[in-house]
Amino acid sequence: MNNKTKKLTKEQQRVKRIIDSLTKYMETYTNQRGYLYYSDETIINDVLYGLGIALNRKEYEWSSGFAKFKQKLIKHLFTKTNFTNRAEEIYNLLFPTE
Repeated sequence: MNNKTKKLTKEQQRVKRIIDSLTKYMETYTNQRGYLYYSDETIINDVLYGLGIALNRKEYEWSSGFAKFKQKLIKHLFTKTNFTNRAEEIYNLLFPTE
């Protein structure tokens, strides 16, 4: 049985759905009016948002969901450092909610 006819596991199906969603999101990026004038920050945020909603649309959609995803991302980035226990504090410093 080759890879094309092999049935995907639930985890493989989940990963495929995530990658398909992110691919579709990025393929439509050029449909946005004025995208050629976006700043690096805007592009980074847009790509991160696309990744978040690809992972879990229900949890990471809209601005409140994106804030939650950025917190998860920061925790992920600091996992292998001595800042692990301070990820939430660092997030709050970077993204105050005043």
